[in-house]
Amino acid sequence: MLAGRFDSQLLLAADEPSSENRLIARFERVAAADIGEFVFYQQLNDGADLRVYRQRLLVLSIGTSGEIMQSAFSFKEPEHFVAVLDKDYVFPGVKHEDLIEFMPAGCEQIWHPVDGGYTGYVDPVRCIIISSRTGKPRGIEAEAELTSTELRLTERGYDEAGQQIFGSKPGEFNIMPRVVKESR
Repeated sequence: MLAGRFDSQLLLAADEPSSENRLIARFERVAAADIGEFVFYQQLNDGADLRVYRQRLLVLSIGTSGEIMQSAFSFKEPEHFVAVLDKDYVFPGVKHEDLIEFMPAGCEQIWHPVDGGYTGYVDPVRCIIISSRTGKPRGIEAEAELTSTELRLTERGYDEAGQQIFGSKPGEFNIMPRVVKESR
């Protein structure tokens, strides 16, 4: 269900074709048996210029209670993996040497089936990173909802006192209807 393309443009007003609020998410299933059985390339493009905002390699596995655990990796040389928007994409292949561990243990997104789709969550109590700007710990929270017709994403960060310092308000999501379902 994750493979496909999602585009918030379908929700924007017709007079906002280059809206700075536009977000496109693309997930391509990747054959990388040495990395995992269920591997996806993720690319997010945003803003009026639709620049590449994020690229990750997502590795999904089944947890001990049947939940789906999603780990994320960055690319050492991300420019070698960019997918051109609205074009078929042939993933160039990837090896462990091409990747950087993106988030520490405890930052896995945990997916659960719900109403014909899935909800995913990263718990800010378990997911603690050190800010590259301040050197201070930050709790990271992420929520996702995936159905056959849309993807909803949101992220938030918290300081050591538990105060939200970035991200959307609780309950607010970036909503992207599905525009292409991949056949793989």
